[in-house]
Amino acid sequence: ISILTPSQRQIPKTAAMVEHLKNLTFSATSLNMYLRNPYAFYQQYVLGLRPKEDMLEDPQGRHVGIFIHSLLEDTFKPFIGKKPVIDDDFKKAFMLLFESRFHDHFGRGMRTDAFLVKAVIENRLQRFLDIEAKRIFDDVAAVLFIERKFQDTLDLNGIPVRFSFRVDRVDQLNDGTILILDYKTGGVDTASSAVDLSGELSRELLRDKLGSFQMPLYLYYLDKQYPQEPVNAAL
Repeated sequence: ISILTPSQRQIPKTAAMVEHLKNLTFSATSLNMYLRNPYAFYQQYVLGLRPKEDMLEDPQGRHVGIFIHSLLEDTFKPFIGKKPVIDDDFKKAFMLLFESRFHDHFGRGMRTDAFLVKAVIENRLQRFLDIEAKRIFDDVAAVLFIERKFQDTLDLNGIPVRFSFRVDRVDQLNDGTILILDYKTGGVDTASSAVDLSGELSRELLRDKLGSFQMPLYLYYLDKQYPQEPVNAAL
């Protein structure tokens, strides 16, 4: 009986690699990849390699998120700087746009079960609008940003490191709170709301306890932009 043991891949850092990393602009996605798999991070962000697309893989899951983000961006963008109004007219226009875009976006590329995928997305979006209508009526003063890209430089042990952030939406609430909203359509890659990072700080500790850099980075950046207001985040 042969016993299979996992092998470790180790890539020694060269001076050229270190210089390359210093010049990178990092994102939450790249940091999360490093937490989960440093070798995959090395392949993609140092060597510039991308995994080949599996032509047998169902493309629906990859495209649904893009489709929904684009739909929400275009329908909520007119509310930037003011309080959104999700009434019957808005919901009707929203669903008509959904119908039109679903056909244009997926077209004949969908499998024969496209009607089921469409029904599930439609149901979830209707539930989302119902919940949003109440939340906005009760709590939201204005939409501040939609699909906004920010950049910042953090000083880490005396080394300036560039970061980029793309935030789905930022609202200002009636009580003055700045609320970051991140839309999730698939697997939820987020940090816990209560993270204990006591002990020796390591990649493994961050991977197991933090989970994702996304919300911590968003909160850190927006907190600097709005030092006088409380900043919160939600999915």
